[in-house]
Amino acid sequence: EFDRLTLWGTSWNSLFGVVLFNFALVIAIPAWLYEKHPSIDVPTVIHGSTALSTFMYVMIGSIGAVAIPNISDNMLESMMSGVFGPVMAIGATI
Repeated sequence: EFDRLTLWGTSWNSLFGVVLFNFALVIAIPAWLYEKHPSIDVPTVIHGSTALSTFMYVMIGSIGAVAIPNISDNMLESMMSGVFGPVMAIGATI
């Protein structure tokens, strides 16, 4: 059912934290810049990897929203609660 899948969600309050810390840009970019080869084009790599990560987050979240009925806004929290069985709870906890 696609009615569980919203384009914008209900709240953007935590968007900045999710983008900044889930992608770990604060830690990864300075470390990578220090170790990269001088001929590497930095904007191409940063934009490409961020776009790919964003796409993967959207796809995994969309599949979860469509496949699992009656799930909370935090899909991982629902999986860890044990409502969907012990195998799902263990897999989500790892």
